[in-house]
Amino acid sequence: MKSLVLTMSLLTASVAMADQSATMTCTGKKVVLAVKSLYLGENAKSKQELYVLKLMDNDNETKNTAYFLNIEQDIGGARNCFGAGSLIFSGSNEAKGDFELCIQAWEEKGDGTVVRQTSSGVISYKHGPLKGKDEPVSCVLE
Repeated sequence: MKSLVLTMSLLTASVAMADQSATMTCTGKKVVLAVKSLYLGENAKSKQELYVLKLMDNDNETKNTAYFLNIEQDIGGARNCFGAGSLIFSGSNEAKGDFELCIQAWEEKGDGTVVRQTSSGVISYKHGPLKGKDEPVSCVLE
């Protein structure tokens, strides 16, 4: 009976981990932009991501933090900041804050069992006391 419970627990954990979407984190000298995927339930028809921009020394996300749900993504586009394959993420919120992240094409760094991609780029942002222009960032998609 113990082996059946253990087997079921491992199977459930592996299915739960396989069902998670990749998350993106971009880190600069002053700020971190992290993408959080909100769970809307199994077989949800819509997917929503929350982009959280905060100062590097902000451990608890209570101050100097901006939240963005209105996100547009483009490949290259009008502002082709790193040449072919560059990606642009533009976000805004109801508090009149915004950001623009421009990164190079993702580079695969996984080991075959784990998805891990890296990139570098620049971020410009303004939201209350958070202000910056073309701050270099390194990004990880896991």
